[in-house]
Amino acid sequence: MAIGSYVVFQQDGAPCHTARMVSKWFKDNGIEVLEWPGQSPDMNPIENLRRLLKIKVAQKHAKSLDDL
Repeated sequence: MAIGSYVVFQQDGAPCHTARMVSKWFKDNGIEVLEWPGQSPDMNPIENLRRLLKIKVAQKHAKSLDDL
């Protein structure tokens, strides 16, 4: 999210995203990182969207890509 020159970066808590080197880069570049628990589908909007899309696609009973 960016408002003017204020930036907050959102990422999950995966170890590769929270490594010291990565955390230092964000700090050195003045980028605030939003605290976010890793592997949290309840708090991840894209996971909820994927679920809804999966339900809608299943309701179509499509036999081919053209049917979708």
